[in-house]
Amino acid sequence: MRAFAIDCSDPIRRCAIACFLETSRKFGVSLVLAICLSALHAATAIAESVSLQRWAIIATQEVQESGLSDLLSVELSKNDSIALVEREQLEEAMRELKLSVLAQPDQVALRLKLGKTLRANALLMLSLEQQDDQKVLRVVASDADLGVRLWQGRFVWREASRVEENVEHCVEAVDEIRQLFSGGVRQIIAVPPFLAEDFEQNYDFLQSRYSDLLASSLTTHTGVAVVEIEEAHAISREIEQTTSAGLDRPIATIVQAAYRVPRPVDGDQRQVELRIEIIRGKENQEMILETLRMEDVEGWLSKDLAGRLFDGAKNGAADLSAEEQKEMLSRRAQRFSEIGDWEKSTALREAALVLAPKDLLERATLISEYQHRSRLLLDQYTHTHVNAKPLPTVPRGRALRCVGYSYSVSLDHMAYLIRNRLIGRVDASGILDKIVWTPPGLCDAALPRDPLKFEAMRPACVAQRKFLHDTYPLISELDDGRQLPDSFSTPYYEWEYVIGTRVANDVLFNGYSLESLDSLKDLLTRVFPAKAKTSSQLLFVFDYAHRPMPKDKQYEAWIHLRNSLLDSDREIAQIYGRFGEVVGRKDLQEQMLDDLSQMGRAEEPVSVSIRHALMRFKEQPAEIPPGSFPKRDYGPLGRLKLDPIPLIVEGAGPTEKPPVIVGMLRCGGSDAYWSKDRFFMMHELNVLSEMKLTDVKADHSLFGESSWDGECIWLYVQGEGILVVRHDGKRLATFTDQIPGYWKGYKLIGISPRKAIMVGSFGETNRAWCGLLEVDENGHPAAKIFFEAKQVREGRSREAASNDRNTVFRPEYLSRVRQGDGKQYVVVDRDGLSRLKIDLETLDVSVLDRLRDLGGASTQTDLGFASEPFLHNGEVFHLLSGVAVSVNSKKIVFHDGWLYRPGYVWIREHIETRKIERLQSRDLPLRYWSLQAGPSAHYELVTYGSFSEEIALSKLSISEEETAHSDGGAP
Repeated sequence: MRAFAIDCSDPIRRCAIACFLETSRKFGVSLVLAICLSALHAATAIAESVSLQRWAIIATQEVQESGLSDLLSVELSKNDSIALVEREQLEEAMRELKLSVLAQPDQVALRLKLGKTLRANALLMLSLEQQDDQKVLRVVASDADLGVRLWQGRFVWREASRVEENVEHCVEAVDEIRQLFSGGVRQIIAVPPFLAEDFEQNYDFLQSRYSDLLASSLTTHTGVAVVEIEEAHAISREIEQTTSAGLDRPIATIVQAAYRVPRPVDGDQRQVELRIEIIRGKENQEMILETLRMEDVEGWLSKDLAGRLFDGAKNGAADLSAEEQKEMLSRRAQRFSEIGDWEKSTALREAALVLAPKDLLERATLISEYQHRSRLLLDQYTHTHVNAKPLPTVPRGRALRCVGYSYSVSLDHMAYLIRNRLIGRVDASGILDKIVWTPPGLCDAALPRDPLKFEAMRPACVAQRKFLHDTYPLISELDDGRQLPDSFSTPYYEWEYVIGTRVANDVLFNGYSLESLDSLKDLLTRVFPAKAKTSSQLLFVFDYAHRPMPKDKQYEAWIHLRNSLLDSDREIAQIYGRFGEVVGRKDLQEQMLDDLSQMGRAEEPVSVSIRHALMRFKEQPAEIPPGSFPKRDYGPLGRLKLDPIPLIVEGAGPTEKPPVIVGMLRCGGSDAYWSKDRFFMMHELNVLSEMKLTDVKADHSLFGESSWDGECIWLYVQGEGILVVRHDGKRLATFTDQIPGYWKGYKLIGISPRKAIMVGSFGETNRAWCGLLEVDENGHPAAKIFFEAKQVREGRSREAASNDRNTVFRPEYLSRVRQGDGKQYVVVDRDGLSRLKIDLETLDVSVLDRLRDLGGASTQTDLGFASEPFLHNGEVFHLLSGVAVSVNSKKIVFHDGWLYRPGYVWIREHIETRKIERLQSRDLPLRYWSLQAGPSAHYELVTYGSFSEEIALSKLSISEEETAHSDGGAP
């Protein structure tokens, strides 16, 4: 048995040895020795790693040119206890590193690497940034051994003539840091982002602001370092090469905080309700509830709470185990994930994986959350549509870089799972199917002309090529089983299609660059099985659409690829190479088609593509039109008869043209009509009385959703909000600040005089709400928000999300229905989810699985646009517009027992006999495709053409077949 000696002069070492001696008596020496020596090593590393004697000053070019870094080096050199890294050595090490990147929280790996290269204990990073209306000097001090930031601060930037003042600030900062950590890092505290529990998200920006403030305040206490959650991914990559068990960093305290900012009442000051949970060991948890004025919160966090945490940490609480830390971080991540805040949930899950890297479910969840975030950003920032408002460059660039980063990191995690054989083949294919860096489908040739996206996505392309070459072939060695739930990894396509699409995107996006073509060659000659099926996505690369022509600089590389595939001994490579050769050559295509048939590939995409080129299409079955045709030709409008209505506007001059009507609403014994920018009531036949509702001027329609409650009109008016107007023109109330946002979608339905139900949706994740809006006799508006939905669909099965009333949504339509027993409900259609029903007596909201469950219900309100269901005595009519094969945003009308379905061809259906009649024998002329219809108090049915001056407001009637005129009654 070997003897060894340990220096006991250090108090932390003495504590570790005492722990070993006491524990060994209970559990035996050999096991506890290994455990305690590991703890001793960690404690010693923390205590001794930060002597902070050798410093490296790293400054941006702008800071260097000001002379600040040189002057600072001179001042620090006067201190004999500080050694500085030579400037030449710094320049050599920093040649390929950007300081702006190095100082970020998630770049700890670069800081660790740089610290080792320079043999420095601490890094002092200096950069300039714009804050509000002034320039500031940002100073970041980082521990070069542990890779955590020890201190950060900002100083007002002085011009060159007063740069000495900034030098003094930096010297003072270094002195302060060295004093704080003269005894090493004694406490490490984790402060995850605060959780905003408000529904409206107006103060979500405080989540990181509050946690950053608390973390910065803690670092002003002696020996306290704060774990930054954002650095977790970089740390995990560092330790992957040395250990598979995860980081065992001793954390004494975790702070989990949430807050609410309720609406102030009657002019009161805005307050913040804080809920702080301090966890010090499994059995030591403290809850703090505090309500403060908003202006007092930051002071309380930085002084009272920070001091309380530091005092508690000094009392020697037991460190949380790695498993306890992991569970807490994972649960916190789930809270953010449920509300769609994936930026914070992914950071927290990365932190959890540092502690438990082989947790399959945690890593798979992390990958999916990266992709949820990417898809959201891609929807918002990918395309720059023609005629659309230009997207702002700075946030767009940031979003696209985030997408590229998320894709690269997701592939890193997939590589870890595959290399360590933690996943099955089905799981691997399913997850890869969901990892994307482009919107669904192929990139088109215009993308390289989008420089911002091209630069942002190049790292994603590089990561994909590396993954394809190094890791993807290992999938074939995985077990065939699966370990993950279906919602994570059920593949929609076969794995060859999945990876083939990614490589095709790479080639097209990068304009057939040499690197992308090499990746394609590797895929076809090495990765794909010889008998793999062909893919239409890859065939697109070989077609004429985008491939290089002889004048292009990539043409030589393209021809080399094609010839390499032709010379390959793998069948799949030969097929693609040959396809690229025969495109446009009908004589060669005939032979290739025959050869493909002999190979058994007659039904694969490559054969289909060649048959299309040779104009050999399969016969399609004749379409059976819904409903009977008219018995004779009735002219361009068929059986529709339109009688133009001679409109008169009160007070208009004799030469003024009548307005172009784009919308209408029946209001009891009157009608409301509106043009693009004017609103009218019609109390007398043909006479329009204008109501001045807004001063806004715009080229688009100023009026939106509208409803009649029996006394008032409820409608959206741009620049005003939701207005309540009497039919005589008296404006009763406006709803603005009383209700949450509704800019992602909204619906209104009047339920009784001066009362309406409104359903709205807002925010990036489509948070939804239901409210009862009411106006009293004096015109005072009041809103009762009785339902809120903020849980996102992502991360759950489709069935689970659909059957949850709290899932976010955009409202598609509202309708009021009456059951056979007299109970009334409002039915809410949620896009892609089960419907909701609102009990109008209790305002209870529940999921409605089937409309038939309403029990003999009938629809009580006018219908809206196509696809809304109509109920009659318990029977359900699901209606599309026109020829019942598409939804073209045409309003469905119920009148005189018939349901009218406008479209390219009008159809009507009788609700009693279920008879269907087609009102035209062929498609309407193009100018009538936008024809809308509505029920009128004066004319029974009217039609109008949205935004078309050629079609006047007209009375609509249907000619009987026996008496129809050949001109169809066209105006």
